[in-house]
Amino acid sequence: MSKIVIKGKRTKGEPFRLEVNKDREELFLRKEDLTFIDLSPLTKCRQLKELNLSDNKLSEVDLSPIAKCSNLLWLSLSDNQITSLDLSPLSRCRKLKRLSLSSNPLTSINLAPLAGCSELQELFLDSSTKILWENAVLDVTELPSGLKKYQIKIIKAHQQYLSAQREKEVTISTLFREGRLRITNNQFEEAEKLFLKILDLQPNHQGAQQILEQLPPIKADQLVQKAEQSLARKKLDEAQRYFAKTLQLVPDHPGALEGQEKIRARKERGEQLVTEGQLLLEKGELTESAGCFTQALQLNPRDPEARTALERIKAATQLVEEGGAQLAMNDLVAAQEHFAQALELLPNYSLAHQGQEKLQNRKNEARKIITEGKECLSKGQLEEALDRFTLARLVDPREQEDHRLQQQVSKQLKAIHKLLPVLPQFPAESQISLSILAEHCQLSEKVTEEAITVLHKHHPEIGTYHPLPKVFVPKAEAETAIEDLLQSFKEAEKRKEKKE
Repeated sequence: MSKIVIKGKRTKGEPFRLEVNKDREELFLRKEDLTFIDLSPLTKCRQLKELNLSDNKLSEVDLSPIAKCSNLLWLSLSDNQITSLDLSPLSRCRKLKRLSLSSNPLTSINLAPLAGCSELQELFLDSSTKILWENAVLDVTELPSGLKKYQIKIIKAHQQYLSAQREKEVTISTLFREGRLRITNNQFEEAEKLFLKILDLQPNHQGAQQILEQLPPIKADQLVQKAEQSLARKKLDEAQRYFAKTLQLVPDHPGALEGQEKIRARKERGEQLVTEGQLLLEKGELTESAGCFTQALQLNPRDPEARTALERIKAATQLVEEGGAQLAMNDLVAAQEHFAQALELLPNYSLAHQGQEKLQNRKNEARKIITEGKECLSKGQLEEALDRFTLARLVDPREQEDHRLQQQVSKQLKAIHKLLPVLPQFPAESQISLSILAEHCQLSEKVTEEAITVLHKHHPEIGTYHPLPKVFVPKAEAETAIEDLLQSFKEAEKRKEKKE
């Protein structure tokens, strides 16, 4: 005798397993602490007459296998935690006499499947459970005796069902008309939603099914039109998305396939132009490279490489223009900064290199003039030295040495100009202390000493300076020498004014 194995689970997750003969007529699984039971093995129990699953903790039970138990007389599911239950499988249990569903949290239950259980004598159901009759047909004279006591509720439930069905038909009709209108207005996505709602209400609605089958090609054509419009506006990514959606609907749509090929060709040509532009940019050929990048953007305005490269070219060009203007205004520090920034953007930018070369030439020229000034300074030609240092400062304001020397010589000249008129006041061969000279010249001793040292070095005929006792001794011919020196200063000043 063959056996079957019924499996399930108990409250603590413990497995439940019961092996029984398939020809068994009674199966009592009462108070087994079951939370789940698999009844599929019962499809082989054709002789089963009684099945008791009461007093467990079942929240749902699939009765489908019981449809094979044509000899079933009694089924008890009472005292469980069942919230919903489909009685449809019981419609094939024609001999069912007793059904117990009491003491379950059932909010409602459709009793229409029990109409075919002509021998049903007892149905135990809680009064709180709402009775439904989801079937257009109801003959109260043919109700099984077990349903007679629920007759009034069944009639009311049947009327509510018919009313709901009429409302559903009206709703479906309205949705259908609205869906057709949306299709006419090319609102395909909205139309699709409406027809899907119809199928939710009536899954076998043929009209809705047919239209939904026809929608993909129509939607695909519309998407291709949108893609072509995007292509015309050079929105390649947007067009690509439309073509991709089209091919999801109609995988072999010729328009979408052709459109994707166009996009591929455009992007490929754009990439070639960007590559050419980068090569030209590396050579410093800005005009030609900018032309390549511009063409690439005409093919694909959102090409990031082409856009970035053009922005770099524009920024570098502007920096060089500003640097050139600053160079013309002798603002060499700012010019140098702008040329350097331009070369950071475009290392091979020839105009930026030329700008830096001009700056270097200025620097070299200034250094040459400073050297000339130093030679004049070594000869005691202070006016000439000052002129050279001043000129070097004009040639390259960045140079610091010429500024320092310019200040030094200028300071010495001012001191000498103050010192020379004072010296004739003292007798020849007299010893004049540095402090007295400084007081008469209204200069500090340090500045006075620097000036007298220069005179002693380059014009010894004026007098002798002794640094240790800090004493100056004028010579007899000092007055004549001073007059000659002052005259030379005046002539130098006139030459300077004439140059200016």
